[in-house]
Amino acid sequence: MLPWRPVVRQAYSSSTAIALRVPVRMSHTRAYAARRVSWPLWLGIAGASVAAAMAVPALPLYLEAPMDRTVKEPKSSMDVPVYMQTAGTNVNHTSSILRLVGFGVRTVTFLGFHVYVAGLYVAEDALEASRKPLASGDVDLEKQLQDWLEAGVPCAIRIMPVRSTDFAHLRDGLVRAINVRAKHARALPDTYDMSDEVEKSLSRNVHDLKSLFPRTKVHRGHALDLVVQKTQAHTYGLSLQYNGTELGFVESERVSERVSRRPFTLPVSLLLAYVGMHPDISEALRTSIRHGLTHELP
Repeated sequence: MLPWRPVVRQAYSSSTAIALRVPVRMSHTRAYAARRVSWPLWLGIAGASVAAAMAVPALPLYLEAPMDRTVKEPKSSMDVPVYMQTAGTNVNHTSSILRLVGFGVRTVTFLGFHVYVAGLYVAEDALEASRKPLASGDVDLEKQLQDWLEAGVPCAIRIMPVRSTDFAHLRDGLVRAINVRAKHARALPDTYDMSDEVEKSLSRNVHDLKSLFPRTKVHRGHALDLVVQKTQAHTYGLSLQYNGTELGFVESERVSERVSRRPFTLPVSLLLAYVGMHPDISEALRTSIRHGLTHELP
């Protein structure tokens, strides 16, 4: 379960206030039942509250709101969390809250079955700042995600299998996506830097990524997260996480900011694969992300 975001409220009597920390999450049924409590009981509760207020030093009253809200992916009937936890990892050192932008199911077309649900998460403060100017027109998803990453904004892709699988299957799918992106980049020499040095760095990163996957099963609905952020050393880091626990970290070579061509790095390219057409992973995911950026977030 994700942590609850604190919302501070103060309750004062004529001279003092009560200090409580109460997790509040009352359903409509419980709220209705509370309203039907008899008047004598309400009077007793009110009297006890006044007595407590007179005996307790003045402190704020904390009421906490849940951050474990989910949205349902209709084709798989899976619940997708709206917020992502990344605390205690090698990325997102500012502890920014990552918010769901869009989600969709990955389908193997020729077999007609659903493989996993993928969702894009972006630091909430950066997301809110970007949505207003994006709402007026079409969105280049690759460019927008690239801009966030270059600005140091933590971004993530969450993968949730629709049926139980194993880490080796997910690992092979990610490596294939990287290879497709690299092949596409090599065909655009004026856009991407695919020098021998970049190729060697990519090969090392692919090897490092493969080594992070354990030889175990991944159950339906469990979360494999790919969290990427630019570091202060001008590298890109990829934190691989499973159900909130970091499996390992892959870091690219230092990226120069004074070059005309974009260096090809594994962390960035892996995220761009999910919002671009090379490879075509999920049209449903891209459509949902566009809707989240230009109209309404999930």
